[in-house]
Amino acid sequence: MMYTALKGTCFLLCNLLTTSAVNSTLSCSADHSEQKTVKCIEYHNSMQEDIIINVLENTQEKELRRFQKALDQLPKEARSLFADEDFQLNFLQICQDYELDPYLMLCLIKKESAFLPDVSNGHCLGLCQINEYSHKSRMERLECDDLYDPYQNIIVAADYLAELISTKRDMTEVLMYYNMPSETARKRYEAGNYSNYAINIQKEAIQLREIAEAE
Repeated sequence: MMYTALKGTCFLLCNLLTTSAVNSTLSCSADHSEQKTVKCIEYHNSMQEDIIINVLENTQEKELRRFQKALDQLPKEARSLFADEDFQLNFLQICQDYELDPYLMLCLIKKESAFLPDVSNGHCLGLCQINEYSHKSRMERLECDDLYDPYQNIIVAADYLAELISTKRDMTEVLMYYNMPSETARKRYEAGNYSNYAINIQKEAIQLREIAEAE
């Protein structure tokens, strides 16, 4: 049973590492819209050999159109939230700045709030359900004081995810820590009891990116 779970997780990681590599080269600068260079990116993963991927940079316009194609596959609340193209670009820029897969971020928002920015669950607020007490110092550092504001909420969530990515072994562990108390996440991850929350977000992100990038 453990072997099956680990094997499945490795499969997800291989896919997500590949998709994340594409995202990390996104350029949201109009001055570089025609620039195409090859970058060599190396990923370190505790569950498999290091992966080195050569990535051709996408232009801003191409990535934006792919993102809009993905939005068409999501509920109407997502299309309403991202109706403004400037907000789409801001979202993609945040993901680039924090080296996050935008499709994974979309799927996390879908799971946390169904794309409704005014959702509240106790102390967890907004699109990414940020706990205002747990992340008070983070919010101060980022100069964010309104978790019901979509832009601010996404910035705080992205900053937290990037912090988790820098200390955890893979995206499954990252998402488990994001979604549950740290001690619970640690025990479950080390026991190979991976949460459906973490697995499903990754699966949906892979599917969404495949749709977005299909010719």
